[in-house]
Amino acid sequence: MKIRCPQCRKWSEVDRSAVIRAKKDGYRKFCGRKCSGLARRKYIPPEVKKARKRDYDVLYRAKNLARIKANKAAYYQRTRDPEKERIERKKRMPNHVEYCRRPQYRQWKQGYDLKYRAKRLFGPFAEAALVLRDVEMEIDRRMTWVERHQANGTLNKSTQRKRDYAIQTGRPYPR
Repeated sequence: MKIRCPQCRKWSEVDRSAVIRAKKDGYRKFCGRKCSGLARRKYIPPEVKKARKRDYDVLYRAKNLARIKANKAAYYQRTRDPEKERIERKKRMPNHVEYCRRPQYRQWKQGYDLKYRAKRLFGPFAEAALVLRDVEMEIDRRMTWVERHQANGTLNKSTQRKRDYAIQTGRPYPR
């Protein structure tokens, strides 16, 4: 018996009994498995498919993070080529040097290093150490060279040493 396939719209020859059974059960009859499978598909717009995939990937990665990281690390160790990596690093080195010379980077790095050293040296008192450093710098800015050296006892140091020597030994400083 000839029927017209509802999917591809072509005429095809099928068994009469199959057509009668399909009508009785309320099914459609197709020319073959390919058209039958295509007819069962639901049309989902590509944007919706991508959104669903993105949501699934987020959940999957969150659930299997440890395994994914371990697999990636193992793959990297299997396939890495240290010589090739060294060549790539060497190619990028001039760019890195230029980046490090930028005034914005130097300013940021100076602040970062101050905080890093304060944390390492003073631990929980790092903020207090930074404030104290700022206060000391401000005091130094407001003092003259002479005042600063007098406060530290380093003004005329060699003359002072000669006087101290003469007082301690009772004879003049040797020349």
